[in-house]
Amino acid sequence: MPKTSRTRSARAVANDTAIRDAAIDELMRVGVDHLSLRDVSHRAGLTHGATYARYEDFGELLVDLWISRLGEHIQTLFDLCMRAAHEPGPDSAHQLFEYVHHAGPHDVAAIQLLMSARRLPTLLEEVENFIKDSLEAQDTHSPEVSAAFTRGLTVFAMMIAQIFADAYLGADEEYRRIVEAALLETLMTDPATVTVRPIEDVLVHDSAPTGSDLRTQLGWATFLVVGRSGYTRATISRIARRAACSPGAIYKLYDSKEDLVATSFRELMRARWMKVSHFVRVLEEDAISNMLFRITSNEHSVRRAFTTEFALAAPYNELLMTAIQDQTKGLALVVDSLENVSAEEKRRLNHLIRAITYLTIGAGMIATVSENMQCSNFAQFSEPFRLAILKDCLPTWNELRSHMESAAQSTGVR
Repeated sequence: MPKTSRTRSARAVANDTAIRDAAIDELMRVGVDHLSLRDVSHRAGLTHGATYARYEDFGELLVDLWISRLGEHIQTLFDLCMRAAHEPGPDSAHQLFEYVHHAGPHDVAAIQLLMSARRLPTLLEEVENFIKDSLEAQDTHSPEVSAAFTRGLTVFAMMIAQIFADAYLGADEEYRRIVEAALLETLMTDPATVTVRPIEDVLVHDSAPTGSDLRTQLGWATFLVVGRSGYTRATISRIARRAACSPGAIYKLYDSKEDLVATSFRELMRARWMKVSHFVRVLEEDAISNMLFRITSNEHSVRRAFTTEFALAAPYNELLMTAIQDQTKGLALVVDSLENVSAEEKRRLNHLIRAITYLTIGAGMIATVSENMQCSNFAQFSEPFRLAILKDCLPTWNELRSHMESAAQSTGVR
């Protein structure tokens, strides 16, 4: 009897390992919303019944993955970001950057679970421990919040976006070297030398459009439904109901749901900072701080949730991924058309575009998880980061600004 018990125990452990390995592989292949116990069972080489004997549904599987494997990856990344911010120096920064460089499927899967938990109640019960104990360890709404915590939280957001993007878009070693140098200088800047001024930006609340144009109404309805339910659960019927139209009316304007969602994403990006007219001001004093404040504020929660869900779904949908890749093409076109600018400066300018993209998307993603991302002193990160870029990455920024404005006019990209 003891021998049989030990044999069963060993078999159970082996099955658990096989299921978890298979589940992470499936997460990388199809994403959270398409994960099924049947497919996991098949990949693990087990019967469907064997997996159901272990888990009631895929939600319980996600909880087990978070507890047994993935939660520790998010915690490790967060701790490394905080150490780099609280103990700034080459050693702590090197450990962080090495971790990000070698991030693998477990890290990407952990990010998916963290970002999806807000709409998966069973998973959220477990993920909330990390949110409360780490992301909300200090009250960022208080003016006394430490500069180090704000910097660590902002770097964490940026690294989350970079790991996810590197996994599906590919890494760029030159970009990493340039941005890491800027981040190291940012973290080593004495907080006492950074002036944190009150945010003066006037926020515009997310609100349903009042116009009768159906495309506009559909854009708003798409933001709401995708942001609240995720891309997979956002059906044409639900979007149509929210927009007070028929599904048939949508199909007269768009070929498919993915066409509608991708178009809504392009319109959202076109209305935000990724315009040349906005970007040429991004390295002005307080510009990045104000941008982060807008992105993480409650007033932009609808569009932020939509952007996060879009980013989670894009790796598994060619049309959505193309929309993400297209968002910087306007700026890239302008950069390529710059005259009297060396190839090296053009590369650095494209790296800057990428860094600001990761920073803003990452901040928005973390803000969907915790309101604590609404830091009152973003300047403690953004101002040293801005100065580091100006000093080490783009010494001829003022001249480049003039070139970009001229190139934008000639190419028609505004």
